[in-house]
Amino acid sequence: MKKSKLILAIFFIVAVVSGIFISSCDIKSPTEGIEVRLKGLERTTVITVQIYDAASGNQVDQQVTVNFSGANANKVISSSNQPITSLTTNTGNIVFSLKDEIVPNLENPVSLVLLFTSNGYINSSKQITIFKTGGSSYDMFLTNVNNTPQGVVTNLVREGSTGSSGLTAPITISSGLEPNSNSGASISVPAGTQLLDVNGNVLTGNVETRVTYFNPLDQSSLNSFPGGFEVSVQNETGQQQDVQFITAGFVSIDMTVNGTSVEGFSQSATITFDIPDEVVNPETGQNVKAGDVIPLWSYDEDNGEWKWEGNYTVPARSARTGKMQIKKENVTHLSYWNLDWYSDMCYYGTTIRLIGCFDRTVIARIIRQSDNSQISYKYIYSSDPNFYFYRAPQGLPVRVEFYEYVNYWTDGQKVGEVSIDDLCVEQTLNVNIDVPGLREITINITGKCTQTDPPRVFYPQGIPLYYKVEGTYSWINAGNIGSSPFEPGQIKLCLKENTDYIFTAYIDGQWYYSSNYPDAPKRLEPGKTVYNFTIEDPDVGSFCN
Repeated sequence: MKKSKLILAIFFIVAVVSGIFISSCDIKSPTEGIEVRLKGLERTTVITVQIYDAASGNQVDQQVTVNFSGANANKVISSSNQPITSLTTNTGNIVFSLKDEIVPNLENPVSLVLLFTSNGYINSSKQITIFKTGGSSYDMFLTNVNNTPQGVVTNLVREGSTGSSGLTAPITISSGLEPNSNSGASISVPAGTQLLDVNGNVLTGNVETRVTYFNPLDQSSLNSFPGGFEVSVQNETGQQQDVQFITAGFVSIDMTVNGTSVEGFSQSATITFDIPDEVVNPETGQNVKAGDVIPLWSYDEDNGEWKWEGNYTVPARSARTGKMQIKKENVTHLSYWNLDWYSDMCYYGTTIRLIGCFDRTVIARIIRQSDNSQISYKYIYSSDPNFYFYRAPQGLPVRVEFYEYVNYWTDGQKVGEVSIDDLCVEQTLNVNIDVPGLREITINITGKCTQTDPPRVFYPQGIPLYYKVEGTYSWINAGNIGSSPFEPGQIKLCLKENTDYIFTAYIDGQWYYSSNYPDAPKRLEPGKTVYNFTIEDPDVGSFCN
């Protein structure tokens, strides 16, 4: 009880200084699993992953299971210092930590592969690279099969059966045509093919097949690309290599037998890809044409790595369909399949530091100067204004444009820009951004143990603070109280005037919301930028022993 009263008092102070007044409506917690205590027992490195629906841009509000894999999976812990291999959330956020003795940096980063599964969504994974202590935030977009984003078309077919001797009849399933590109993909599996589970066992029963095609020209489709485009690959020589992908289209194929996933075939299947006419070959700077060569890759969800499956020459247009099509034969396993050119990457390169005040997120769009095409994008959070080019393409002149956040599919006004001749140059560039209508506030919080003589003062270190604009869906990680670059007990935020915010924190197994405090002021006090508060309570004595 003593602990709960102290924690409640601390969050009350945070709520008051932030100028919050909200109704008593029920608000879902944005993340599970954070447990931070007040005697400096904060975790060294805390990671937040926000999970979005690729069509709506809202955080996924149903159960999502996230499994950890990859070389550094054994370094993952909960915020209460317990080893974990998976997390489950119903709020579109997960939070986890690294073992306290692990100190990631640019020379020794920690890489993890996160596998995401949720009913009604296409399974996907994301490789994240952590190269600093403190707080880090990442985004993941999942494709809802019943509400695909622009640029994605999917088709589920419940037909076919298989026995111990294999399929009783051939199966040919197409994604259908994606309307913006008039392109799609298909798979053909011959009769007599045995369908195998993850352990190589033969499956028997009714077959369901889903083929999903992702148009390489639509941004919302590209957001769903598993793991992003700065990737680790197993190249033509079988060696691991970090590269930048430029895609000509990708497809996800899922097949089940009586609900059990098919992982492989006893004999070869065939996958066919359409290539949209507007795809630009980065090696020529021209639209793709017959005779161009494109590498084909398959994806290993367990390690987040793409495997080279051969170089394919674009044939002349099909007389039947009028399309340029790549046909991959001898397919013996299912995964994402992807047509991608690639360029070499440096381990790390330029760092951009945003100078200015922004309240939520700045969207950085990386534009190739040669043809003004977007090759990547990043979301930069106010809790960490540094933008690191890790696994950057070498020798590629780019322009980085910064836009105010509106939502995940809509840019606000342009707030800054910088041109960079080579992202692999190790340098730090300060970029001034201007987002109007914001005010930076500083919150200084201390606690006082009144049972000691003299009273002992301490700082509530390491408590993550989350907030959002009232009426919006996505929670934003404002950072950890007292964590770098903040002073002990301090946190800074840039907030909009005349705007209502909702704050929340998960502390010692409980959520604390600003809605618990109806007497809190509704807006920031005019002109006030610094808030200093001391918590005095005789019940805090147990924290001061």
